[in-house]
Amino acid sequence: MPIERGTSIGPYRLLAPIGEGGMGVVWRARDTALDRDVAIKFLPEAVALHPDRLARFEREAKAVAALSHPVVLAIYGFGEHQGSAYAVTELLEGETLREALSPGPLDPGRALGIARQVARGLAAAHDRGIVHRDVKPENVFLTGDGHVKVLDFGLAAYVDASPAHGAQPEAAVTPTRTSLTTPGTILGTTDYLSPEQVRGAPADARSDVFSFGAMLHEMLTGRRPFQRETAAETMTAILREDPPPVRGTFPALAAIAARCLAKAPQARYSSARELSAALEAVHHAEPHGRNSRRLPLLAAAVAVVALVASGLAWMGRNRSAVPPPAPSLSSIGEAPSANSEANEYFQKGLLFIRSQLDIPKAQAMLDKAIALDPSFGSARGIRGLINLIAIHEGFSNDGELVYASERTAREVIAADPELASGHATLGAALLYMNRKDQAREEFAASLRLGPQSQPGIAWLTIDDRWSDRLQGSEARARRILEVTPLFWAARIMLAEALFDQGRIEEAERETEKVFEQDPENLSALRQMARIHLYRGDARGAREMLERISAATHPNFRVRLLWALLLAREGRREEAIAALDPATLRYAEIALFAQAQAAEIFALAGLPDLAFNWLDRAVRAGDERSSWFRRNVFLASLQRQPRFQMVLDAIDQGRR
Repeated sequence: MPIERGTSIGPYRLLAPIGEGGMGVVWRARDTALDRDVAIKFLPEAVALHPDRLARFEREAKAVAALSHPVVLAIYGFGEHQGSAYAVTELLEGETLREALSPGPLDPGRALGIARQVARGLAAAHDRGIVHRDVKPENVFLTGDGHVKVLDFGLAAYVDASPAHGAQPEAAVTPTRTSLTTPGTILGTTDYLSPEQVRGAPADARSDVFSFGAMLHEMLTGRRPFQRETAAETMTAILREDPPPVRGTFPALAAIAARCLAKAPQARYSSARELSAALEAVHHAEPHGRNSRRLPLLAAAVAVVALVASGLAWMGRNRSAVPPPAPSLSSIGEAPSANSEANEYFQKGLLFIRSQLDIPKAQAMLDKAIALDPSFGSARGIRGLINLIAIHEGFSNDGELVYASERTAREVIAADPELASGHATLGAALLYMNRKDQAREEFAASLRLGPQSQPGIAWLTIDDRWSDRLQGSEARARRILEVTPLFWAARIMLAEALFDQGRIEEAERETEKVFEQDPENLSALRQMARIHLYRGDARGAREMLERISAATHPNFRVRLLWALLLAREGRREEAIAALDPATLRYAEIALFAQAQAAEIFALAGLPDLAFNWLDRAVRAGDERSSWFRRNVFLASLQRQPRFQMVLDAIDQGRR
C-alpha cells in the first residue's frame, strides 16, 4: 500500500514520515480520538504476508505492551492495513544514544544515569520472561526531559524468565537483522552480540546483559569493545578476545561493564535485575553516581518518612514510667544489627531524613548499612519505603519503584515476620497498587508490632484520605500532633484532610503554622498555592509557586500546580503544554495525582479528557466522592450525567 500524508487508519491520521530503516518506516500521526500525536511503525512486508509471522508479532507486541514500564516504549496498538502491518507507539522527542555518542564518550555520571534507567527497563522485561536480544545505542532513546526509553522489542521473544528452569524459547533463535525470529539466522547487530548468539545458541537474559555491557563500555570509552573491519572479525573478537580496559574513568562502573562482558554467561549478572541492583549501589556510593541524576533536596519530605525519623521523639514522650527497653534502633524501636558500623549508618540515614530531609543522602547511608549487613532487615525495609516517598512527594515518576519496594518488603518479612518496618513498606506498596484490603492488613500488622515507632499510622492516615474517610484522616493526624506538636509533616496531612472536607480556612491556619517553623517549606508552599487557587486567587498562588526554589521545579507535584494555575488563569494552551509526558507519567502512578490532572483539564474546558482522568483516579482507588462533589475545580463537570456515573462507580467499588 502506498503510504501517504493525510491517510487515515482508524483514529490515526498520518502527518509526516520521521524515520526509515531495515525494521520499517515510521510516521508521525495524530490520534484524533485522544487528541495526541503518536508514532506508527509500518513493518516490513514480510510480516504481513506471512500469517504465522504476523501472529507472532502480535503475540510479542502484547507481551511488551503488558510491561507498562516508564523506560520501555509504550505500545498503544497494532494491526494490519491494506497489506501493511503496523504498530502504534508513543511519540518521542529527543535523540538516540547513538546520536549522543557521536561526539565521543559520555561523562561518567551521565553514563551511569542512562545505564540505570536502561537496566531497570530490561529488568522489568526479564522479570516477565522477555528478552530484548538487540540492546544497542540505536535502541536507546534519550528524551528531552532527561528520561530514557528502550526501543524495538520487535526482536524479543517470550521465554522462561529463568534459564535454570530449562525452558527453551519458542524457536531455536539465533541473531539476525530481520524483525522476527527464524531458526538458523542471525538476530541483532554484530557489534553487540553475545558469544552464545554468535554461536547460534538461544538467547536468554544474560545475552541482554552482555549487549548492555558492550553499550556501557562504549558510553565510557567512545569505542565499541569488539568492533573490527569485518563482521566475521568482529564475531571472532567477541568469542575469543577481551575488551580493551576502561582507563581513567569511573572504576566501579568500568568493573560492572567488565563483568557484563564475561564470555561465559554464568560469569555475568544473571539478569538485568541483578545488574540494576549493582548500578544502584554504585549510584549511592560514588560521587559521580549521586550527581548524575540526583533527586532534589526534600525541603519538605512526606510525613511517612518524617514519622519514621521522629520515632525517637515518640519514645521520649512515652507517658508510662517503664524503664527504656533493651538496646534497639531507637528511632524505630527495632532490633539493631550485630554490626555496629551498620547501625551507625542506619541512624545517619534516619538523621538525614529527620534533620536535613535529604533523601539522596539518607539512601546512601542506608545502602552502606545494607552493604555492611545484607541481613539488616530494618535498613532494607526503610530503604524500600524511601523509594515510595520519592514518588509520593513528586520527585520520581518511576512506577517500577513501587514493585521494587514490594519485592524488598516481602524479602524482609520472609526473613523476619516480626519486623514492623517491613510490613509498613509492604502496605505502602500495596496501597499504591490499589490492593487496599491487603495494605490495611500490613498496616495493622505494623502497628501491632510497633505501635509507636514506625510509619504504619502515617500510611493509614493517607489511606483514610484516599478512601474518603476524611474525618478519620483528620483524627489520625491530630493524634500524631498531640504527641509531637512540632511535627510539621503531620500538620500538612491535617491541612490536606481539612481541605478535602471543604474547611478551607482551617486548612490555611494549619498550613500557616508550618510556615512559622519554616517559611520555605515546600509542602506548605504547595498546599497554600492550592488554597489560593481554590479561592480563585491566581496572583496569590503564583506568589507561592514562585517562592519554590529552582532546584525543586522538577518536582512533579509542583508541575501539576503550575498547570492548574495556568488553567485557572484561562491560559488553556499553556496549561496543556505544561502537562508534558513526564508529568503525565507521574499523574498516572501517584496517589491523588490522577484527580489533579482531571482538575486541570476541567478548568481548561476539555471535559472528555477531564472525565478520562477522573475515571483513571477511581480505577486507581481514589474514592473521594464527597470531595469530587464539592471541588470547585470540577464545577464544569458536576452537572453532566457522566459525573454521576463516576460517583456510582465509586459506590459500586465499595460494595
